[in-house]
Amino acid sequence: MHDEFQVKRLASDRLVVEKLPDGSTAVFETASTTVFSLNAEAAAAFEACAETRSLRELVRAMQANLHTPVSEDMALAAVSELEESGLVTCTGPRRPESERASRRALLKAAGAAIPLVLALTAAEQRLYAGLTGSGQLLARKKPAPGGPAIASVTGPVCTTGAQFLAQTINGQNTHFVNGVSRVTITTRGRGRASTTQVVASGIEVISPTQIVVNITSSTDAPIGPADVTVVTGGETATGLGVLSLLPASGCRAQ
Repeated sequence: MHDEFQVKRLASDRLVVEKLPDGSTAVFETASTTVFSLNAEAAAAFEACAETRSLRELVRAMQANLHTPVSEDMALAAVSELEESGLVTCTGPRRPESERASRRALLKAAGAAIPLVLALTAAEQRLYAGLTGSGQLLARKKPAPGGPAIASVTGPVCTTGAQFLAQTINGQNTHFVNGVSRVTITTRGRGRASTTQVVASGIEVISPTQIVVNITSSTDAPIGPADVTVVTGGETATGLGVLSLLPASGCRAQ
């Protein structure tokens, strides 16, 4: 199996890849607006598969990337996660699929890190907080049904430090007022919330349910979905994950 089995990353100009400081990687599939969050082990396999690899070659490349021993079970677990997400393609003889669960159980029992790939669709971005560096999702409380909420925000916005002009915030059951409504954008990287990395300015209320703002993102803002909150007097409207933050390579400032 070692030399006959081969794996390679899918070549696609629709993929935007951003490597994060903790060794994890975020991959944006621009056509479907899916965000894949790869932990360090899955990211090492994904990076190694930039060229066709046999199992032996994949193990060696992952070890060089992670600076730690990597077993064949670890490499195969990473390949399974990546293949399920449509990020790599495999050829040659395969081990039975039934081995996958036992392989992960063995890795867990040995205290080894388990390769992990998580995917968020555009709809799921509205239900969950976003991505942390470890590839975990942080669930948050959704707005009450029928109450004021933020339905959508035009974008995406890139973490270039540049200003993105005239982004429209669309509310539901809201009562925005010019000079009264205040916009806050919350990012969550590695489990920490911040309201200073992405800032809205030039707030202009178009109607009780629509605001136009300029949005500026710092270069260290975590990529992935961000929350948008508009406070108008005693009314608070929030949209979970309605603003998409892309890496600098993902789009251009206006």
